[in-house]
Amino acid sequence: MIISQEKSYELWLLSFIERHRAAAAVVHLHREGGLSLAASVNVPESLGVNLKFMPRGKGAPGLALECGETVMANGSNEEGAKLLGAKSAVAFPVFDVDGSIRAVVSAAYGSKRGFSDEELRAFEESGRSLPEADD
Repeated sequence: MIISQEKSYELWLLSFIERHRAAAAVVHLHREGGLSLAASVNVPESLGVNLKFMPRGKGAPGLALECGETVMANGSNEEGAKLLGAKSAVAFPVFDVDGSIRAVVSAAYGSKRGFSDEELRAFEESGRSLPEADD
């Protein structure tokens, strides 16, 4: 059975959500100086339009791309998190073997919370299993 690239990202996100107990999650691929939506889970279609392309530096995903580090956000400050009803969110870069950012994964949570160093390392570990893009 052949699985489409979008479906493979959706399956990966479902596993990510279960492992990290997130309410919703998104994968963006690094393209054309910004982030192109690859897949989302538990994100309303109305919000999906705003996520199709995220410029470098815009929102938590764009900031993660810009600085190359994990970005944690309070839902009251992030437009996308507000629309999801999320109280907190995290966005982290996924690196290729050359050390370049190939994707950014974002996760939203229904409660206001911080993230421990152990959780941040677990996010990065999960990112290493993100399927490669079919360029």
